Amino acid sequence: MTASCQSCRRNLCRACDHRIRGLPYCQDCIVAGIELWRLQQQRPSSPWANSPAAGNPITLARSKRSILLALLCGIFPGLGAVYNGQNVKALLHFTLIAGLWTLADLFSGSLESLLGGTGVALYIYSLIDACRTARQANLGIDPQIEDERIRAWLRGHTNLAGIGLIGIGSLTTINTIFPELLNRFWPVILVLLGLFLVRLPLRLSAK
Repeated sequence: MTASCQSCRRNLCRACDHRIRGLPYCQDCIVAGIELWRLQQQRPSSPWANSPAAGNPITLARSKRSILLALLCGIFPGLGAVYNGQNVKALLHFTLIAGLWTLADLFSGSLESLLGGTGVALYIYSLIDACRTARQANLGIDPQIEDERIRAWLRGHTNLAGIGLIGIGSLTTINTIFPELLNRFWPVILVLLGLFLVRLPLRLSAK
């Protein structure tokens, strides 16, 4: 590993380290940036096309958005991001919130409170984020910029996301078949998960 991508923070080896103005970027983020630039070049009718910020892809937005409507849509996890045109963020918010609440139902005691509380905190954050994104869009900041960054990050962590979904599904299945098993052995599961997360950065740097 020589550096970390300035966009998705993915660890880069020498072959993957592409420098732009002296800063390291991975190939996926560069491609995503080019694709986003091409998309924005196809919007000649944008109301910001003649503004001083025209030509800067961070300052382009599709249309005005209602902050109140973004908040109301956000009552359903992820729908606020959909309203703002951020489908990747919407999927991420829904998966994380639903996953945490699902895990909270599987356990009891302090672990249930921790998982449930984390899910509630993330849910509240998604509501605030929907309003913040709508406000930024009204100021001329394109929500697709952030969505493309999340997409690039997910591309670099596909295996981790897949393992998380498989883990939630597996625990739910085990709890359905053996309801008392998880409550007895969840500390062992946490130890195994911790060992995996400790070794994960080593595996990524080795690649």
